[in-house]
Order: sequence, then C-alpha cells, then structure tokens
Amino acid sequence: MKNQDFNFIKDKFDSAQPELPESLSRDRLRQHILAGAEPKVVPFPQRKKHRVAMLAAVACFMLLCGTVVAAGSGDLFSRERVVDFADYNEVYAVTATLQPATGGESGCEEAGAVFHRAEAGVEQPAQIKIADGYLYYAYTNSNSMKNRNQIYIFEVRGRETKLLYRMVGAVPDDAELEGVFVWGDRLTVCATTDSTTYIQVYNVENKKQPELLGKWTQSGRYATANAVGDTLYVTSDYTFAPKDQTAIPYIADGTQALRAQAKDIVGFQNVQQSRYAVIGTLCLSELQPTVQVQAVLGGFAKVTCTPKAMFIGAYADSGTTDVQSAVKLDLQRGKFTFATKKERQTYLAAPFRLEKPATAQTVYPVGDRWLSVEENLNDGQNCLVLYDGSGKALDSVKLEKATVLSDLAVNTTGEAFALPACFAENAQRSYGVITFTVQDDHIVLTHPYKNTDDRLMYQGKCAWYAGNVYSVNVNDTVSDDEKLQVFSYAYTD
Repeated sequence: MKNQDFNFIKDKFDSAQPELPESLSRDRLRQHILAGAEPKVVPFPQRKKHRVAMLAAVACFMLLCGTVVAAGSGDLFSRERVVDFADYNEVYAVTATLQPATGGESGCEEAGAVFHRAEAGVEQPAQIKIADGYLYYAYTNSNSMKNRNQIYIFEVRGRETKLLYRMVGAVPDDAELEGVFVWGDRLTVCATTDSTTYIQVYNVENKKQPELLGKWTQSGRYATANAVGDTLYVTSDYTFAPKDQTAIPYIADGTQALRAQAKDIVGFQNVQQSRYAVIGTLCLSELQPTVQVQAVLGGFAKVTCTPKAMFIGAYADSGTTDVQSAVKLDLQRGKFTFATKKERQTYLAAPFRLEKPATAQTVYPVGDRWLSVEENLNDGQNCLVLYDGSGKALDSVKLEKATVLSDLAVNTTGEAFALPACFAENAQRSYGVITFTVQDDHIVLTHPYKNTDDRLMYQGKCAWYAGNVYSVNVNDTVSDDEKLQVFSYAYTD
C-alpha cells in the first residue's frame, strides 16, 4: 500500500459516514435522559469462541504480511512522511514556527566531493551548447558592471566558426548566467542572483534575430535545471522570513505572479529552517511556453531527475542532502510521495565516501567506474583519479604544467573526454583542452591541444561536436564581438 493511501482511505470513510437517525438526534436523546427512560436492550447471540480465535489468527497473519511488504517497499513505517497542506493557513502554521535559514549551497572551491549523475533522457543546461550546427555560449563578464551578461551564437561549419549574433542585456547586470538549453528552435537562458532565478525562452529559428517568447522570475537562487523532452524543470533555493505570510514560492512573468497552490506544496515532518526547494516547470513546445510552480518545504534544491521522476532530499545544515529524508515528484502526475530507501540510495546518496584533506573533487560516472577531477586547494595541483564502484582508486594521473577546469565534456560515444585547460611552460601561458580516454581501468592522456594567441586572458568551457573539440577562450580587453574566440581541434586517438 502506498503511503498516501492511508489518508485516501480515511477520507473515503469520513465522506461515506451516514447521517444519524432522528431517534438518535441530540434533542431526542436529551428528552429520554431527562425523562429517566430505560434504554432499550437488544439481545445479541453469543458467538462461539473458535471463530474469535480464527479471526485473531487471520489478523496476525495480515499484520505479518504487511510488515514484510513494508520492509520490502522500504520505509512504510519510517520516521518521515510527506506533509501536505489543505490551504495557506496550514502552510503558515508550520512556517511561523521555523528558524531563519542559515548557510547556503556548498561552493565549487570547497574541499569535498561533488558527484554528478548521468540519466539517459535527461539533459542539463550548460554554459556551452552545440546543436544542429550552431554553438551557443552564455558569457558573464566579471570585469564589467554594465551589459555584463551576453549570449553568443556561432555558426559551426566543420572546424570553422562564425559569430552570427550577440544578445546583450538578456538578464539584469546584477545576475550571473548559469547556462543555456536548446530544444529545436527554442533557446532557454537561465541566470540568477542570490535571491532570484531568471528564465527566458527565445525562438532562434532566425539565428541572427532571436525572438523573445517569454521571461520569468522564480523565487530563490538557481540550483539546477533538468530537461526531459520539451519540458524544463528549474529548481531554486528559496529562503524566507518565517513570519512573512507572503513568502509563498512563485514564478512571475513580469505582469503577474503565479504562486504555488497549497496543494502543490509539501514538506518534511522534521523541517527546522525556513527554506523551500522550488520547482518551476516550463513546457517549451507550446507556442507561448506555459509554466507551473511547486515547492518542498525543507528541501534541498540540488535534485536528481530521471525521465519519470524527480528526487528532492531534505536540506542538511552542511549544505548537502539528508538522504534519510526525501520526496519523489512524479513528473507525469505532478504528485509528491515519500521516496523509498532504495530510491534514496540510488538517486541521492553518494555511491561511496571520498575524503581527502584540502581537496576539491568533482566526480563523473564513466560506465560502472567514476572519474574524479581533483584539485589540491593548497598548491592548485590537478590530477585525475579513476575509482571503482566501491571507492577504490584504480588509477591516477597528475597533470603537469597544466591547470584544468572541472567541467568535463564527453563525446557522443562516451569513449573520449575533454577538460578546458591552461598551460604554463617556459614562462609562457596558453589555453586549450586536455583529452583522454579510459581503457582497462587506466586513464590514457591522448592530446593536449593548445593555442598560442597571447592576447587571451581566460579559459572558457569546451564541448564536442561531429568528432571535433571546440574550446572557447576569453579576452576581456577587446570589443564585445571579439571577446570570445572559438578554437576547434580535430580529435584523434
């Protein structure tokens, strides 16, 4: 029996309760009592004891079966449940008792391991995307305070690229671009400030003249986004003042705000801090994209998404997921349930523990192995480490005279990998990519592709397309049209 079926059955009993007969009404009973009337006794035949024993045995058997099923399904009687709300008053009754939210999401420069999961049929927005012969790049100029957020669209012809359009002021200057997502002729842009997530959708059928189809703001700081087919799910971390009764998660289009309905909000029983994981849903196939908003009180906005469900863990004080408490959002039905132990372990728990002092680790799945891009925070040294499913190190490669970003690019076959890199040799700096493969549980470096343009200042992200590796490098000192330089390399094993 599913967890939420108990309330369903209770509701059925409550709604089916028959009206009392007139003879048992309050007034009629009062008359009988005051008149000292003797109650009517209806004789009832005594049942034989062997039937009682048989019914007790059946009840014990059913209880035993229920216990076995509960253990198999995972946590039917666990300490946590999904708390739902009938109206906003019930929401306020809980939020008013919470402590103000503290802490935030763990940053990429902190020591510790961050595991990425790859789910077939699910795509995440990224700073660089290449689709149907066009390269899209989300660029935030950290050295400028005006028009600092820009979207570049390049045409890709073989290894040659040509700038077609530069979108200026797509999002406010106090925001930072998080990534783009391409679905057909729809380009979605995600950006964030500390308190607001920005979402914009463009028609890019004409790459030289994109058309804005809609723009929205969502409560809270952007955490992640997942695309399943034509639907994009954007999650954000929304903290609020516990006594603020207007602090209901919303998604707004500039003219009106769509607040999450009480029926679309759930929470954890042991929630302590005033924090929501907010889920904004955009259907991109509509002529005008449609939106919906849901929320998990006490949830951690870094979620795991499959084509059928999203898993949201409880927020832990350390800015991580409490895998002992999690809810599951059915993406087809839009309904929340409590995630089973197996689901929590599969989709939210780290496959193993990695503990290296003063080391930042970004870990990616490679078949049934795990590849970690590691940085020693004391000396900046990078290395690549291959682990098996239990966390045992199988191989490691120290990257000499090179510093890499942790954003791994994987080719279409999943057999070759690339990392954006900065090379320093003989007092000369250059930018490019490091490529490698994994063969027989060994990391095999293939090529360090470099460019020698000494005007470049920063290494951008890289991506694969049609057998080539495309690397974006940045020079903030030149005109906007020239700031991004795209270099391509023909990959060979």
